[in-house]
Amino acid sequence: MTTDSLLTHWAGEYLKMGLTVIALTGKTPNVKVHRHGLHEPFIGAPESDADWDLLRAAFQHPDTTGIAIIIPYPYVVVDIDGEEGAEQWNAEFAADLPDRWVAKTPRLPEGGLHLWFSCATPTGSIKLGPKLDLKGQNSYVAVAPSLHPDGGRYEWLVAPGDEAPIEVPQVLQERIEDHAFDSAARSASKQERRQAWGPKYKAGDHVFYAQPGHDALIDGMKTALDGNRNNYLHWAASTLAEEGGSDDEFDKLGEAALAVGLEPIEVGRTLRSARRQHG
Repeated sequence: MTTDSLLTHWAGEYLKMGLTVIALTGKTPNVKVHRHGLHEPFIGAPESDADWDLLRAAFQHPDTTGIAIIIPYPYVVVDIDGEEGAEQWNAEFAADLPDRWVAKTPRLPEGGLHLWFSCATPTGSIKLGPKLDLKGQNSYVAVAPSLHPDGGRYEWLVAPGDEAPIEVPQVLQERIEDHAFDSAARSASKQERRQAWGPKYKAGDHVFYAQPGHDALIDGMKTALDGNRNNYLHWAASTLAEEGGSDDEFDKLGEAALAVGLEPIEVGRTLRSARRQHG
């Protein structure tokens, strides 16, 4: 079976398991297949020739190098990066590896692991350590038989089956609950500040609040020096997302980034990533 046929086959298998998949170019969605990124994944088991034709068009596309599963509730994935990540996992959580849903990642030179767990507490992604991450709902992970940009393929050490992933270890469960509590507190704080500032005006069903603007942050993008523009965009988008920036402000930041010469695809990915990470 050729590589592209293998990707199509496995994409179909994941869909039959009730999972949601996207086609990857390297580590990011193939934007020629998914013009709107994670907002237009493949959902549902293929049942007709037309369904399989769509899968073949996506996973045999010349830019497609892999498959990603969009992590559904109630699942989370612990991403262990190399030996350092394994040491952090053991030191922080002292938990055995699960006996279900374990994947090997081909990151060079050491490789790593993806550990799938079930978790009743909804969560976004959490930085657990320098080489240790937890990916929550609506994030995605590359899965077998995807090619890694540095070489090698992702592979299952314990492939998904009829049983769901095991429950997260108690220590990790507590970490997730703390993160959820902190996120809820930040969201409530933003809402309180917004209510305190009061509405600026109302247009139809939409209320525009008199909150502090982010003009200086957007102006900084316009004057960012060559060589630092990508870094500035990442910082500005994260700041804007964390502080509850409006759609209009994100649009202005994107326009400023394009005006100084950044690539449209990279700008779009950066803005979407920031908004996903900060809800």
